[in-house]
This record gives sequence, C-alpha cells and structure tokens, in this order.
Amino acid sequence: MFLIVFCIPLTNLHILLFDSWPFGATACPLFKYIQWSLFLQKSLSLVVVSCDRYYVVSQPLKKRISKQNAQFVILATYVLAACVALPIAFRTKFVEVLYEGQFVGICTEIWSSSQSKTVYTISLLLLHFIIPLMIMTVSNIHIVHILWTKKIPGEPDEKRDRRVAGSKRKSVKILVSMVIIFAVAWLPMEVLTLIGVTDYALLDNKVSYLLWTFSQWWTFINCVSSPLLYFCFIKRYRKTCKEIFTKARGIRLSELVCCVRKSSVHSKEVDIFL
Repeated sequence: MFLIVFCIPLTNLHILLFDSWPFGATACPLFKYIQWSLFLQKSLSLVVVSCDRYYVVSQPLKKRISKQNAQFVILATYVLAACVALPIAFRTKFVEVLYEGQFVGICTEIWSSSQSKTVYTISLLLLHFIIPLMIMTVSNIHIVHILWTKKIPGEPDEKRDRRVAGSKRKSVKILVSMVIIFAVAWLPMEVLTLIGVTDYALLDNKVSYLLWTFSQWWTFINCVSSPLLYFCFIKRYRKTCKEIFTKARGIRLSELVCCVRKSSVHSKEVDIFL
C-alpha cells in the first residue's frame, strides 16, 4: 500500500513530466531509500507468507503462529529491509550535470569505487529477487504437491469432494500466479541491472533508457498483484470490494485501505483445509 501511495506517483511524475529530478536534494536520497526499503519488504513478506503457508499445509495439526508473533515477524521484515537499503540512502546524491547546454539536477548513486557498487548491487539482487524467488518456488511446489496428494478423511461424498477439488484448483492458481507475477515483474529490471553492472556502456543510449523506464514501471505490477489475485479468485473478497466501491457519494481513503488489507484476511481461504 505504501508503494502504491508513495513510490508510483513520484516515479511517474519524475519520468513523465520532468527531464531532471524536481523534488530537491533532501527528497532524493530519502525517496530512493524508502522505495528500496519497501521493495525489499515486499519480497520478504512474500517469503514469509510462502513459508507460513507451507508450514500450515505440511503440519495441519500443529498450532499456528500467534497474532503477536505474526506482528513481530512483519515488523522484522521492515527492520531488515530498512537495514539492507541503508547503503542506498548514503550513496544516493542530488547532483547537477551539464545537459544540452544547461545544468540539470539528477538523483543518482555515487559510489567510492565500481567494485563496491557491483558487490552491493549483486547482493541486493540476491536478497531481493533470486533468493526470495527460489524460496517461494520451492515452498509453493511442495504446497501444490501436498494439496493434490492429500486424501480427504472420512467416507467419499461427491458434493464435498467436488467442492474440495474446486478449492484446491483455486488455491493452486493463486499460489502459482503469485510466484509468476513476482518473477515476471522484476525480471526485466534485474536483467538490465546486471547488464549495467557488467558493462554500463551497453545502456548508454535512448533505447536502453526507454527499456529502463518501462521496466521500472513494470515492477509496480507486483505491488498490486495480491489484491487483484484475491479479487479474481476469492468471491467473498470480491463481494466486499464491490460493496465498498458501489457506495453512494465518494469513498473514504480509509475504506480503500481497509479493502486492500482485507486481502491478508481473505487470503486464508488459499490455505484450504489447513
């Protein structure tokens, strides 16, 4: 939600309306730091959700994590993300460069050496994309396997079995979609980042700039993926959102936030028979 409210508008304004960084020297490192902190937290939260679902599916009789512990884990993801993103805050600077005969301000990272930049960029790639993707893929493959192979206790019941099969299909679709969306959303940006680390000259042209701009926008589809998936696959969540959006005379922001947050509640429908 913070990404949708804070990062997307500023990024779009910066790229679409200005040829330079228009928000001043103070906002430059602050914006980049908050943006990457939220990106990292989003990846960590997806890992936590995948691990929690795997634990619940594989150990259905064991006690689930308490609300207090869940809040602690969520807080830990924010703290860890904020710590990992700290170098961005210290290395991002507002500088003025000569462009087409005039000085323009840009917001960019300035590192003491190319080696330190490469090490941090690759570390960020591992922590933000590759490791989370591997964990989510492995855990969700195990979840899908358990869901499809687990037998329903009790005597056969055609109506119940049909309902169970439908719920399993819905759960599998959501789990697989979340992993695919995460991978597809970030892959273009990560590929361009690796190219830039190995040979920046390859990106020093207009086509590469357009590709970079597109990939930057493309990453934001991951920010809204969970609410959209729940809206498509979970009837109760869809009904709740429709009720909010069809209210007469305007919708308060708090209600919209409430609708998005309900995804965390209704997502428990994904954990069928947990």
